[in-house]
Amino acid sequence: MTTIAIEVEQETTETRVGVVELARKAVQLGLGATAMAQKEVVNLFERTQKQVGEFVEKTQTNTSELVDKMVARGADVEKDGRDRIQTMFDKRKKQVNKTVAEAQDSLDGRIAAVLHSMSVPTKGDIESLNKKIAELTKKVNALSKTKAKAEPKTEPVVVSE
Repeated sequence: MTTIAIEVEQETTETRVGVVELARKAVQLGLGATAMAQKEVVNLFERTQKQVGEFVEKTQTNTSELVDKMVARGADVEKDGRDRIQTMFDKRKKQVNKTVAEAQDSLDGRIAAVLHSMSVPTKGDIESLNKKIAELTKKVNALSKTKAKAEPKTEPVVVSE
């Protein structure tokens, strides 16, 4: 029985060693799986981080380009709006000036009619008369010079009393 006990003991020891070895391999399997999973997670995280960085950079570039386009378009719209407003303003100004001129002409005509009906001379009448007076003055002066040349020179006669 000693041999059976030794054999059982030896089998038990071998079984224990086998179980311990199996447990050790199970632990190593778990550690290996964890290490591999960790490496995959790190790789996945690094790839994702790189992709996010590229996406952020691309988004920033696209956003900058979009903002620049919007600013340029806004400047064009502003210029176009200013041009349209200036055109409308110029058109209205011409209309106002035309209306004022027509009103002034109408008023001048009415005032002239009133002054004519009251026999008051107009500025044009006075200017016309001034021109005629100037012409007559020139003719009188010319005639005076001609007459002065034609008459003999005489000494003034002094009358004493």
